[in-house]
Amino acid sequence: MKKLLILLVLACTIGVASCTPEDQCGIVTGWDISSNGDYLVWIDGDKHKVNAGTWYEATIGEYMCVEY
Repeated sequence: MKKLLILLVLACTIGVASCTPEDQCGIVTGWDISSNGDYLVWIDGDKHKVNAGTWYEATIGEYMCVEY
């Protein structure tokens, strides 16, 4: 039982600490590739340049955090 409690506390701590003040979190409102090949994701209407992996994971309407 003690191990389960420790596991739950760690899981909650990791979930809360996953977004830092430097991250931009919100709802994905769009995505695109610029004319010079940059991958772009719009989060709550703000454009962010991201890597290819993040761009492929972006789904319009879902919550996402972009780390800086």
